[in-house]
Amino acid sequence: MYMDSGTQHDPGYERRKAEFKRQYIKKRRRQRLIHNSIVIAIRLMIVVIVLLIGFKLIDRFLLPFTETTKSQEVNKSEAKWKMEPVEQTTEKPKSVPMISEKQMELTDIVNSDNPLENGYQPNVEECYHGIFVDQRMAADLKSLVEAGTAEGLELYVVSAYRTEERQTQLYEAKADEEAAGTSEHQSGLAVDLSSGKNMEVGEAFAETATYAWLKEHCAEFGFILRYPSNKEEVTKHTFEPNHFRYVGKEAAQSIMEEKKTLEEYNQ
Repeated sequence: MYMDSGTQHDPGYERRKAEFKRQYIKKRRRQRLIHNSIVIAIRLMIVVIVLLIGFKLIDRFLLPFTETTKSQEVNKSEAKWKMEPVEQTTEKPKSVPMISEKQMELTDIVNSDNPLENGYQPNVEECYHGIFVDQRMAADLKSLVEAGTAEGLELYVVSAYRTEERQTQLYEAKADEEAAGTSEHQSGLAVDLSSGKNMEVGEAFAETATYAWLKEHCAEFGFILRYPSNKEEVTKHTFEPNHFRYVGKEAAQSIMEEKKTLEEYNQ
């Protein structure tokens, strides 16, 4: 075999050849590493995109997509308030036959001195997702919320009708001060309203623009501030700025304009 004499007698030729081979192998490995890294990164991006699309589809089609999914039960315990999941706090009547034959009057008082009859079941309808109210107030409640929203307020229904069983659970857990049969929420004619992402309650809500608007306009839709401040001796209930009671427009106008309570109106 022919071999160049210069190459044949060059003592560094084999070393240079071996070094060139090592450099070539090293370069190929680096290229494969970069290639594999790019492939892995692309695959991860595809997985993330697929997951994001999947979550969006689930949120859009499989879960109720409405502002009222924010609706949560707001309960008071030792002067503190807590949020509870909707599914644990709002309940639909088990069956139509449970509806009481005689429905309470809109201005009837419900408290420890005037409890609901055992097993009382209002004729309720779903006003928002997971929110049931006495059907006589459903349309006016929607109008109230829509009017507040039109004024640029974030107005939410955070609690409405409760079954007797649910009220018992809350009372026994000391999450509500009213025993079963003595809470207006069981009548289906009371709602707790709040605003904003923090869903303010208690004194915090009393300082909001939403509360000020509700106090001024609630009567136009048949609602009253049920437990106003400085009326504790009359209502036998602490000031509760979130709690509004439906009594009908005529009675509401009279009560709010004259700064009365429901107890004083019924005297």
